Amino acid sequence: MQLPGIIIGGGIAGLTAAIALRQRGLEARVFEAAPQILPVGAGIWMAPNAMQVFDRLGLAQRIDAGGVPLRAIEIVDGQMRPLLRTDQGRIRQRFGHATTAIRRATLQQILLDELGPAHVQLGKVCTALSEDAEGITLSFTDGSAQRAGFVVAADGIHSPIRAQLFPGVRPGGTGHLVWRGMSAVQLAPPYKRAIREAWADGLRFGFSEIADGVVDWFAAVPGSFGGERAGLLARLQAAFRGFAYPV
Repeated sequence: MQLPGIIIGGGIAGLTAAIALRQRGLEARVFEAAPQILPVGAGIWMAPNAMQVFDRLGLAQRIDAGGVPLRAIEIVDGQMRPLLRTDQGRIRQRFGHATTAIRRATLQQILLDELGPAHVQLGKVCTALSEDAEGITLSFTDGSAQRAGFVVAADGIHSPIRAQLFPGVRPGGTGHLVWRGMSAVQLAPPYKRAIREAWADGLRFGFSEIADGVVDWFAAVPGSFGGERAGLLARLQAAFRGFAYPV
């Protein structure tokens, strides 16, 4: 009897993998470290190649409905003057989908609803795995162990499974810090249904609607800016004071 598969991590990648496998007749369960699924995180921009995957899984329409299908992506300077623009209408004509901006929590809930809660086990922190001729054994911090026919490690940037399998691999840095957030803002019409990423003075600031009146944004600053939260808003405002509206 073939052992079912186990997916470590109940984020976007893990849930998507579970849905895809089950649609193809492969039994797979998701083991998530968190004790409950909470609406955490900011926004996520789903590029056309990602939307093509969700189209094949029958989820693209739900994702478009839960987010904001975009009409344009622009790189601009600090005064919002365009440097580079992609027309998402043309992208949609060529690839069948454009980019959709959506709250990460909304996307995760769509995936959970499709998979079904019975296939997700919470509070299971995987620490190690071992393989033999019959399958794979996974060990968890609660002292339990699970057997699997295959394992998908989708447990994030600090994955202990990746560290075990590829001990020499470490995430690389860019020398920048990125602060992300969501704000309750009604953008002016020219800025709706579009991503703008402003470049100036070694800084980057990107933003887009992810729902009506909700803007997802990120601020990329040099590492010397410091990662302290104390006084963060004032420091970001000072760093980006030369940028034009709506930054």
